Formats: sequence, structure tokens, C-alpha cells
Amino acid sequence: MKTKIIQFGCLLLIATATFSCGKLDEVLTKEIQVNNRTINFTVNPAAKSAEAQATRSGETETVLYDGVLEINVVEELENNGLSFENLKSFVLRESSITLVTPSGYDMNGFKTVKLYFGDTSKPVAKAESVSGSKVVLSIVNGELLDKLKEDKLRVIVTGQRSSQQVTLKLRMDYTAKVGLTK
Repeated sequence: MKTKIIQFGCLLLIATATFSCGKLDEVLTKEIQVNNRTINFTVNPAAKSAEAQATRSGETETVLYDGVLEINVVEELENNGLSFENLKSFVLRESSITLVTPSGYDMNGFKTVKLYFGDTSKPVAKAESVSGSKVVLSIVNGELLDKLKEDKLRVIVTGQRSSQQVTLKLRMDYTAKVGLTK
């Protein structure tokens, strides 16, 4: 009987320690908002001879822009006194694309905007709505921690080409969860 009480006590002690460590890890995690990160890029006008085509998700789309943009998120974290090694989560919360030039251009041709980070087979965000000079993106899968080693953002913009060059601004807001211990 004494042995069973000791075993039960040890089991209870282990369960309490395990639960406490989980709570301790939660307490030692800091959430940082990384807001208004912007990148400007240019969509070239339509070429009359050949239109770039790509097949994504079984649909044929006109690719307006396909480029890899360096964003160096790791450096941004370090500039804020955060260590990449202690990063627990890095999530894209909000994103939008706005018109920079030419003034007054109608953005309705960008109804199929897709945003990729690293892996181009899985979009991170897609166009939710287009209004005037702004495309609001809906986040499909915002967890980007496993993609940060690449530190590049691949942007695919699809829609209808215009007869003029268009400069756009991609805006992104992130939430980083950083542990105070490794």
C-alpha cells in the first residue's frame, strides 16, 4: 500500500512539473508585432506578340509579375533585439497591394492576385477584394516560420494586362512569437 501511495505521489509530481513547464514556456514567450513592411514592384505592360501564361490550380492565368523580393526578416528581428534561434512562430496577419503609379489606374485587373512565400505551389494569400487602387489579400496560410531560412518573398501577380506600366506597393503585417529561452 505504501509503495502505491509513493508511486501515485511521484506520478502526480511528474504531471504537475510537466504542466508547469508548459505554462512557464507560455509565460516566457513574447509576441512582437512587425507592421507596415512594404515592397514596391513594377508590372510591365502587355506585349502584343506573346503573353506569359502559367497554369496554377488547373486554371490558365496571365502572369503579370513573377519576381523574388529580398525582405530579410531575420535582420528585422535582430534589429529589434530578437534572436532568430528563439523564434517560435512567424505569421503573416494582413496584406494588401496598393497602386503607386500611374495615378487613377483601375486595379480591377488584379482580381486573381496571389502571394507566395518560398514555395510557389502553396499560396500564402489571395485577393479577397479589389476596390479602386487597392487589393485586399485574404491570408490562406500565414505561418511562415519554416520559410524564413530562404528570407525571400516570391510574388506572383495574375490578372489582365494593361497597356501601361504599373508600380504597386505590397504591404504586410506579421506577428512574431519569440521565446526568452531556446
